[in-house]
Amino acid sequence: MFPHLEGEKNYGYPFSTDEEMNAQTQELNVQPLLDCIEHHIQNMPKAYGESIRYIMHRDLHERFRLYELVARRGVRPKTCDPRFIAIRA
Repeated sequence: MFPHLEGEKNYGYPFSTDEEMNAQTQELNVQPLLDCIEHHIQNMPKAYGESIRYIMHRDLHERFRLYELVARRGVRPKTCDPRFIAIRA
């Protein structure tokens, strides 16, 4: 998604329907991967593990912030400012 928004090369999507996209989204469950990383962090020397955790959270926060900004732009406002409503003369 972001390569398109940032004007980078279009690598294409590996699906052609909403159903295929949603099925692939389900397969991309990140929670098990995050749990695995946390397990490794718990077994590392303390300073190394805490450093890895900080870097991971920093990177994820930065990327998720971009998704939040895009999602926010896609939400229609619940109300309309009356100053933007045209009136008949």
